[in-house]
Amino acid sequence: MFKRNHMLKTIAATSIAVVSFAALSQQTEQTTASVTVQNAFTLTEDAALSFGTITASVFSTASTYEVNADGTFGNTGDNIRVLNPGSPASYTVAAAAPFADLQVRTLQDSVDLENSVAPPGSPVLTLDTFTISDGTLSGTVNSAADSIALATDVNGTVTFTVGGTITLAGDITVANHGPLVDGDYEGTFSIEVSY
Repeated sequence: MFKRNHMLKTIAATSIAVVSFAALSQQTEQTTASVTVQNAFTLTEDAALSFGTITASVFSTASTYEVNADGTFGNTGDNIRVLNPGSPASYTVAAAAPFADLQVRTLQDSVDLENSVAPPGSPVLTLDTFTISDGTLSGTVNSAADSIALATDVNGTVTFTVGGTITLAGDITVANHGPLVDGDYEGTFSIEVSY
């Protein structure tokens, strides 16, 4: 019995010593946690929106000509005729998050395309009803409040195209009927891409 009690006391003493030793050998290290925030990405215009070459004359009813984001085109009315079809604008987003949904929109509802050499008060072509496509998804953006979601790939990249419709307004005043002044009609619009 004595031997057994002595053995239990020895084990207990050894356990206390080990526990005491473990408590004395603790170490503490502070670690810094960090994260890099990169909301920025690149947006590059690869090609501008072109409506090609048309004939255009003002008559009593309006005419439209559309160049869609998928490259198709068409016109309504007889006041605009297509001589050489145009092509959509194209853009590339890079360095965004992989597989992220990006919202794409125009910042203007409409834009007047004007001829800088035409006399003041001359007719203009109005650009609106923008179409946006990445080749898989597409949609129409009718106002600056509308947007379409496009997804980036594994590299955080997405390319997309933008088309639109130009309208030549009609005029019931016969004295104002006739062809538009020859030359380039231009206007600018902005594309916004955001997470």
